[in-house]
Amino acid sequence: MTSFLLHFVLGLLGALAIFLLFLHLSATDSTSAPFGLLLIALPCGVLGSQLSAWATPAILLLYALVSWSEYRQEMRMRREAEQRRG
Repeated sequence: MTSFLLHFVLGLLGALAIFLLFLHLSATDSTSAPFGLLLIALPCGVLGSQLSAWATPAILLLYALVSWSEYRQEMRMRREAEQRRG
């Protein structure tokens, strides 16, 4: 149980840090509550305690890569919109 809680908390804090980093980098002024972070922390807790301790960093790395990809797509779309305007 303590292993699950440890990986759950580490997953939640890591996902929150990644979320806040990319929220800061994006042009978003506000956001809704990131309940999706719980959907990242739960597999971190389960897989981190049942499969391997390396599952938590692997899941967080995947989340960071997806966030990076979305950020790059947002930047590309913003550049294209600016070129069309002017």
